[in-house]
Amino acid sequence: MHIFFGIGIIVAPFDVLFPVRNESPDKVKTVVQPDILVVCDKKKLNKAFCFGFPDLVVEVLSPSAMSYDNIRKRRLYERNGIRELWIIHPEEAILCLYFRDKSGIYQIKEIYGYDDCLESTIFPGLKIELSKVLPQPPVKEICEPPVKYATRLIDTF
Repeated sequence: MHIFFGIGIIVAPFDVLFPVRNESPDKVKTVVQPDILVVCDKKKLNKAFCFGFPDLVVEVLSPSAMSYDNIRKRRLYERNGIRELWIIHPEEAILCLYFRDKSGIYQIKEIYGYDDCLESTIFPGLKIELSKVLPQPPVKEICEPPVKYATRLIDTF
């Protein structure tokens, strides 16, 4: 765990406990391990876990947990008031930034690519050049139809 200017920045593995009402930490049933979390309220942190809701969560998708992270955890974060969520698709080198609107529903601020500069909605002035943190996107070949096929199409009109 790192503390910068009173803000805790934590990298997995680190448990986040989502209490229901006045649940004590030993009674909490909903526990997740985001890849990265940012917590502004130091009272939520101890050496073992975060008890309560982080301000920012970053999830890096892997093929084995893609639907779990992208659907179930996103809904959990939205319901529990996580103010900003970044979901990174490393194979495509893109980042989706979700923020909570006034009604508490996640909206996509933007889908950023490798060459973009991310701007946080909750930390004014926080800008991250994604080319410095995302893997280089793979070069994809564009498949064109065979020349004979294209010629036959033109001849039929």
